[in-house]
Amino acid sequence: MTTAGVSNMITARHALDQGREVFAVPGPVGAPQSAGCNALISQGARLLTSARDLLAPGALPPAPSPAAAGPEAALELSPAETALIKLIGPEPVHIDSLARASGLGPGELSMLLLHLVLSERVLELPGKHYVVNL
Repeated sequence: MTTAGVSNMITARHALDQGREVFAVPGPVGAPQSAGCNALISQGARLLTSARDLLAPGALPPAPSPAAAGPEAALELSPAETALIKLIGPEPVHIDSLARASGLGPGELSMLLLHLVLSERVLELPGKHYVVNL
């Protein structure tokens, strides 16, 4: 096992010891490169066979709601977020269209969109399309 592999195993074992959720992708029995993941599963890590396993009830802790920081924080938008949310409507808009319409660079646009998605004001749809969360 590589140094990085050993380090990852130590981190995962500490997480299990602290009662934290650990996921592991199983590998072929007897394969040296699968020994670590298979050992974690036998020690209590959750078996991860597809992305659906992450979406299963109880797989991940619930995301904090925007209102958790207080009602004032849940309502506040920066001027840049306010301008961007006006460009996003009830119909899906592609990120490239938002970049052209807003004049924002890719980094700033991505950061603002991420904040709007995490605050549940905007929904991200497949293919980098965004829509206002009504």
